[in-house]
Amino acid sequence: MTIESADAAAVRAFLDPRHLELAEAVAAFAAAEIAPEPAPRDDAAGRDQARRLLAKLGEGGWCRHAVPARFGGAAEPIDLRACCLIREALAAASPLADSVFALQCLGSLPLSLGGRKELKRIWLPRVAAGEAMAAFAMTEPAAKGTNTSWRAGRRSSPTPGWPTSTPSSR
Repeated sequence: MTIESADAAAVRAFLDPRHLELAEAVAAFAAAEIAPEPAPRDDAAGRDQARRLLAKLGEGGWCRHAVPARFGGAAEPIDLRACCLIREALAAASPLADSVFALQCLGSLPLSLGGRKELKRIWLPRVAAGEAMAAFAMTEPAAKGTNTSWRAGRRSSPTPGWPTSTPSSR
């Protein structure tokens, strides 16, 4: 897949030459390294495959795009257009690979923007290297399955050092 084979006409005006190069490179990576992976047969196989995919994305340098340069990332600030192009290529090859990368972005961006310095120092380099899988969870009953019902809040974490947020009904 090349950027020309995707419907890039609508977004080309928003892409710099480096984005076009990135799109070509990630498409080639996805075709060679991700697409040959068979679909997982069950949940346990899917979890194992997600960990392997994360390692491949880290080794390929793709996870670096989810983290600011000062923590081992590819750009300062995070280039969201690059993240979208990476997701597009990964999704064409594997929905699971896209999900793994999307979690890296969704989990690391809030930490990058508003996390404590110590947490950034500990976790962001590991996310960039594909050594830690970031997460984004909406499990509290008040969230009702959508992050639009959350309001920023702070409470003590049951696990020291873990960031928390508190959803509340609107």
